[in-house]
Amino acid sequence: GTGLIEAKALDGEGNVIMTAFQSFNPDGVADFSLTGTSVPWPSVTTPDGQRVYAQVTLRLSLLSGVSLPPLELRLERLPCPQGSSYSTYHSKCEVCPENTYNIYSDLTGCFQCPVGGICLGGVFRARTLGSKWVIEGGRYRLEECPAGHIITHVREDASQDQCVLCPRGKYQPDRAVLGETPHLVSAGAAGATQLCLECVNGMQCPG
Repeated sequence: GTGLIEAKALDGEGNVIMTAFQSFNPDGVADFSLTGTSVPWPSVTTPDGQRVYAQVTLRLSLLSGVSLPPLELRLERLPCPQGSSYSTYHSKCEVCPENTYNIYSDLTGCFQCPVGGICLGGVFRARTLGSKWVIEGGRYRLEECPAGHIITHVREDASQDQCVLCPRGKYQPDRAVLGETPHLVSAGAAGATQLCLECVNGMQCPG
C-alpha cells in the first residue's frame, strides 16, 4: 500500500510520449486521474480525412516499495460515435452542433451542412429524393440530381452544393450529372434556374 509508481506511454516505435508519477493511497490505489495526466495519442490522417490511431503501450513500474517487474498493457483508442467529433478542449467526444455533420467522427471538428442536405445529430441525409452524393476529402459532395433540377456546385465550398428545382413554367428533362452535363451545372443558386428550359405552348410545367 506504499511506494511510488511510474507510468510511461510508448508509441509503436518505443518512443516515450507520456511520463507520470503517482504514489499509492492508504487503500493501495495509485489514481493517476488526480495528476491530470493525458496521453497525446499518436495518429495519422488518411487522404480522405479519416484519422487512424496507433496502438499505445502503457508501462507501469514500481520505483519504491516491493520490487516487481514492469507491467505492460496494450491500449487501443476507440473512435467517437458517428455524428460526433473529438473535442481537444474538453478531451471527450461531443455531438456535432446543429446543422453540421461528421463522416469520420474522430476528427476534431464538424463540417457545415450543405444547402442540399439535412443534418440532424451530426448525421447527413440528402434533401432531394433521387440525388446522389459522394465523399471527397471527408465531406459530402453532390454528384447527381434528378430530372427537373440543376446542380449548384462551387469547388472550394462544399456547403453550397444543392439540387435546384426548375421553377413553374420551366423544365429540364435530363438528369444533371457533375462532369457529364456541364450545361446543367451552376456556380450559384441564383443563376441555376436560368439553365432550365422554357415551357413550350401546350405543355404543363409545374416546376
